[in-house]
Amino acid sequence: DELDRVVCETHERRVPAGGCVMRCGDPADHWYGVIEGLVKMSVSLPDGKQSTFTGVTAGGWAGEGSLLKAGRWRYDGVAVRDCRMACMPRHTFERLISTHLG
Repeated sequence: DELDRVVCETHERRVPAGGCVMRCGDPADHWYGVIEGLVKMSVSLPDGKQSTFTGVTAGGWAGEGSLLKAGRWRYDGVAVRDCRMACMPRHTFERLISTHLG
């Protein structure tokens, strides 16, 4: 029953190469899973340079730290290739953390 509920509450979003999955400073309101593609997670430094700290490939998820801290994104997520993303709303993520951690 819980899996069916999660599937109903989660939506898919397509992000073209170069598009933003998440933008630094925006509210962290979804947990993002990469269905297809590659997402680069990076931060912009004061001198204008970027520092990339990870890439998330198909099957990977991103954003749980920001959701757990209930804040805003502290980094950018940019599609390196065309992506299909699973977007799980914060309330679904929080319910799963509290009731079905596994």
